[in-house]
Amino acid sequence: MNKIGKEDVYKLGIVMIIFLIIVVIFSVYIYKKEKKDDLIIEENNTFTIVNNYNIFFFVNKNINNFINNTIENNTEAILNVLDTSYKQEKNINRTTLLNSIKFYNQNDIYQAELTKYLSINDKVEVYYTEGKIVNEGYEKTTIVQEKAYYLLFVDYENMTMSLSILNSPLDEKSFIKTKNKEKEIFFNNDNKIRQIDVIDYTSICSMYISDFIWKVYNELETAYSLITNFSSLENFKAYIFENNITSEIKSCNQSVNEDEKRVYQIVDINNNKYTFTEEKILDYRVSVNK
Repeated sequence: MNKIGKEDVYKLGIVMIIFLIIVVIFSVYIYKKEKKDDLIIEENNTFTIVNNYNIFFFVNKNINNFINNTIENNTEAILNVLDTSYKQEKNINRTTLLNSIKFYNQNDIYQAELTKYLSINDKVEVYYTEGKIVNEGYEKTTIVQEKAYYLLFVDYENMTMSLSILNSPLDEKSFIKTKNKEKEIFFNNDNKIRQIDVIDYTSICSMYISDFIWKVYNELETAYSLITNFSSLENFKAYIFENNITSEIKSCNQSVNEDEKRVYQIVDINNNKYTFTEEKILDYRVSVNK
């Protein structure tokens, strides 16, 4: 039996060291790759608040098209727009539809209060939106449904969409874990996405002041809760009585403050000055003065 020489021991030691170095380098590479992949997955698996007006109102419009289908009792369109997985989960078909979802009445519309989005894959995004259903009558607006929740899936490659109705706020973590990464939405007669006209800052000025003035004359305490420059409700009432505030606009402009919040400065036809500071879309605080 041949003895292992000192030179062989050195060679074997060198081979082992090189092997260990390779193992360490490979392990570090795998670790970094996994951490990077985890970071990418985490970044792609978080719902993000929609701050783009055009997307926000695009989602709102497509949901209202669905609401309108229920008003018109267009069962074919409703079934074509409802998401396939949602119909399977809720056992919704022509026979069960009337007892499965709510059908609305003339002038009922959805008003979003918060909308978030998440990328499902490279062509499909899902928008989670929560808001309320109101009836816009000639003389007043009434609340039909205090809370309404929807998922709007949009396939930007096929230019199609589908919709799921939720009974409660979305469990985002559960949705993310079980989402279908291969999802796509095939075209049918009713699921083509509806685009909107581009929203500019003057439209937002009009929307905010109209909303605020409506609250002043219909829900005064709610309006006062949005005010930043009056020390009491009585002082605010006195200002309203003396100055005839109105939603008719003389001028408006938009800027961004130091906190990167959008600010709208509006003057009405009676020269009342309003400064709306936006927390998020449709969520604002306002000051009013001469």
